Amino acid sequence: MRGVVEGVVLKNLTAAFVPFVHDALFSVKQEEVDVRMVDPANVCLIMATIPKEAFETFDYDKDEVFGLDIERVHEILKLAKKKDLVSIKTEDSLIKFKLSNLEYSLTKIDPSAVRKIPKVPELKLNAKVVLNAMLLKTALKSAGKIAESVEFLTDESGFYVRAEGETDSITMHLGELDPIDFNREAATSRYSLEYLTSALKCVSPGDIATVRFGTNMPVDLTLDVAEGKLRVKYIIAPRIEAF
Repeated sequence: MRGVVEGVVLKNLTAAFVPFVHDALFSVKQEEVDVRMVDPANVCLIMATIPKEAFETFDYDKDEVFGLDIERVHEILKLAKKKDLVSIKTEDSLIKFKLSNLEYSLTKIDPSAVRKIPKVPELKLNAKVVLNAMLLKTALKSAGKIAESVEFLTDESGFYVRAEGETDSITMHLGELDPIDFNREAATSRYSLEYLTSALKCVSPGDIATVRFGTNMPVDLTLDVAEGKLRVKYIIAPRIEAF
């Protein structure tokens, strides 16, 4: 595979994974590049897709599956500016990146040596909210000032983000901020703030978040970033409080 893509797309791709994992499994297909991995605690499954339409050029010759040290790639891509174009070329045992006057080669990891990724579960998640990703990021940042976990709740009146500390609590009614889409289905579940805030590190103004969850069920958090050229999906297990 040979391709040219904006650096911001690749930077956001690696930024989506590095808070959770050291390496990831890449699949090059005729229509897209797919990247997946599960965190060591099996709490979060991360899946990202760059469609071929997001590339300036995309020359496909065969399907490929390989692992990469995504932390190393992330560090190199920090050198790319937002609109810089990055060239990618896969060879037998290497992947090569070229940005400006810098060329970087990295040895692929045999897929059998990469952490096994579980089958994507079929989840029946009744609540759905689509909103500006930065609104959600701000709400979670506020919740993180007093708690380690956060409750998502939906009812007829909107989408709520709630957090409770030892002596205080905070509730944000995101329904008042005009979600792009909201199906008004009732659900409530609690999640780790560490995982959610880490997932949203890759978002910027203008990015869109789709939140789907059910009562005491995982959350499916899908982010459309880099002007829609990259889609990142997180499936994060609920945090069940012991009584």
